[in-house]
Amino acid sequence: MDILTIIIIVVGIIIKAGRSKEKKKPTPAQQQAVNSRNQQKKQMESSRKAFEKQQQQARYKQQQIRQAKPQTTKADKQKELKKRLEEKYTSYRPQTYQKPVKTENTILERAKGNVEEDAVDELKELDTALHQAAGAKTMQENAIAKDLEEDTLMDQVYDLMVTGYNGNMEFDRDFLAEAMDMLNRIQG
Repeated sequence: MDILTIIIIVVGIIIKAGRSKEKKKPTPAQQQAVNSRNQQKKQMESSRKAFEKQQQQARYKQQQIRQAKPQTTKADKQKELKKRLEEKYTSYRPQTYQKPVKTENTILERAKGNVEEDAVDELKELDTALHQAAGAKTMQENAIAKDLEEDTLMDQVYDLMVTGYNGNMEFDRDFLAEAMDMLNRIQG
């Protein structure tokens, strides 16, 4: 750099520093704003002090009231609470239990009557009579038909167990040729 430019830069810095040190006088509008802020601060301080004074007076009065009242213990408070609760809930207490008057037809007697009805089940009797009438032939025929049906289903399972699974597909694919073709398409 040239010496002349350096000198100009240094002189500019010095001038700038000198200007910043000089105090600027506030304008009248700025002075009024500062004065109004100071007045607001004073008013807030005086109102805060008045509020604190009121708080102290209220605390003092509360303390006076507490000292005037007789001190109640925890046990006294519990007794008072118990008394209030008893008064509150005594109206809700149920009347003393009275045994019901016995009637001639009690629940147990009715239940015994129902059991006796079930012992003589007419449907069961009709059902057994029908089965006996059908005879043993139908039962034997049904058993034979079930055995035959199970045998035909199990035959296929037995065949697969003996011969094993036949893995031949219905259509043939040439996997090697397909893989080679895919690789050639990727490379080419």
